[in-house]
Formats: sequence, C-alpha cells, structure tokens
Amino acid sequence: MIRKSVQRFSEEIVLKQLGQSAVTILISSRFRKF
Repeated sequence: MIRKSVQRFSEEIVLKQLGQSAVTILISSRFRKF
C-alpha cells in the first residue's frame, strides 16, 4: 500500500515537471518565432 502511494506521488511529480517543461518549451519557441 505504502509503495503504491509513493509511486503515484512520484509519478504525479514527474508529470508536473514534464508539463512545466513542455509549457516553457512552447513559450520559448513562440518568442523565438517573433
């Protein structure tokens, strides 16, 4: 039970980091176009 909860928590953190990096890449690419 504890291991599963920790795995879910770590997966959520990784997903959040990936989402933030994707957003920053999109914003940087938009600014580069201009």
